[in-house]
Amino acid sequence: MKDPQIARRNLYVRVAASPGFSGAARAKRARRRARHGRNLGLPLLRPNHPGWNTRSAQFDQVAVEIFRELSQRHSKLGQVELAVEAVPASDPAPWEDATCLARFFPAEHKAGLHARIVLYQRPIRSQCISPEQLQEVLYIVLLEQCAQALGVLPQDLDPDY
Repeated sequence: MKDPQIARRNLYVRVAASPGFSGAARAKRARRRARHGRNLGLPLLRPNHPGWNTRSAQFDQVAVEIFRELSQRHSKLGQVELAVEAVPASDPAPWEDATCLARFFPAEHKAGLHARIVLYQRPIRSQCISPEQLQEVLYIVLLEQCAQALGVLPQDLDPDY
């Protein structure tokens, strides 16, 4: 018995042939088969569908949710901004590891800049296999950066750290 998932993927698609084609050519073009159990290359959701999100948008949503939760617990984080960049600058600070997952920038009042935490999406994603693991890694990274912003230890913000 065939797996229902695979059976659904091996569908034939009818293509409207123009009147100039011969019967053999029309029959050849009339059906296109999904070979080797793969789909026909169509995305599961179209870009105009409300459920469609890019990986970058999903990363942003998870990061904002975690940061909002942390800032609700600690009111001093209300002045800290959150930013997401794809990759860090090519020159890490001397005290940072070769792979920088996030960076805290203190406020610069003369320049009119608020304190901000910058998350680097690609290095964080490279550490994760599943969406659940992405949430865990983002929580740990944001917790450490928020602790640095407040000048406390991460254990003071979350005893389970």
